[in-house]
Amino acid sequence: MLAEVQAANAALSQIMNMVKHGQDISQMAGSCATYFNTKAIIARSSNKRGSKSQIETFMEFEKLRKQEYRLREIMIYAGDPGMWDRWLEFQKNCKRARAAEEKKKRLNRNAELKEVMGYFKAIGGAFSTIVGILIATFEGLKYMGYT
Repeated sequence: MLAEVQAANAALSQIMNMVKHGQDISQMAGSCATYFNTKAIIARSSNKRGSKSQIETFMEFEKLRKQEYRLREIMIYAGDPGMWDRWLEFQKNCKRARAAEEKKKRLNRNAELKEVMGYFKAIGGAFSTIVGILIATFEGLKYMGYT
């Protein structure tokens, strides 16, 4: 958790420096991706119930929110016209990409589970068939008087 907070702070500091020096959002892609991913991890961990460090996570998330507010002010007043709007659009696109990636992972995991369950069904069916054949054979032998 602490590593994610530090990574988010470092990425946000890089983004703020780049904005102050007049660079465009496209040049900040790596820092932005790091910031968004770590912010999402922190948000998910702050939403977990029963966590001992839940209040600490919340406080760190609030610090990030305040830093993001400062970044907003810098982008609006010192950045290019419309930079904040492009920033929000960029965040939205990153969120969609993360959601699509998570959905893809979930679908792959479900496909793997389905495949494994298919193997278990096949093995179970084969085992049941073998047991049925053995029982029928022994009953047939008993009926014929061999046992």
